[in-house]
Amino acid sequence: MGIFNNLGELEREWGAFVSAPWIILPWIALAIWMWRRSIKSERENARLEMKITGLDGQISVLEQRLKLTAEKAVIANEIANHVKGEVERQFPAMEATIKAKIDAEFAKLSDANKEVSYAVQVGARIGGIASAAYQTTVASQTDHRDT
Repeated sequence: MGIFNNLGELEREWGAFVSAPWIILPWIALAIWMWRRSIKSERENARLEMKITGLDGQISVLEQRLKLTAEKAVIANEIANHVKGEVERQFPAMEATIKAKIDAEFAKLSDANKEVSYAVQVGARIGGIASAAYQTTVASQTDHRDT
């Protein structure tokens, strides 16, 4: 009924199995190959676990950098908003100061322009008087020669 019912038959089959090395050698070779493969797999698993541990460390460092960068971005945004508010608050005063300085410089330029215009007018008058005097002198010399 069962395969193990007759122990004598099992011993006889075992003897036939052991006496035929060409049958047992492939099974031994398969067992050795599987054992070596399991050793290689264990080494590979250990190597991969070390690599994973290293990558976990790198991920941890990158997460810390990301967190620090996010905190810096928040701080930079707060500083930018503060500076923008200060500029908006101070802009009218700066604008008034700049307009006052520009108006003062235009007033100085206008005064200098008036002085130059006056000097040119005086020079023209003097030139006109000198020219008239020169012409009078030339005309009187010409009159004296004629006489």
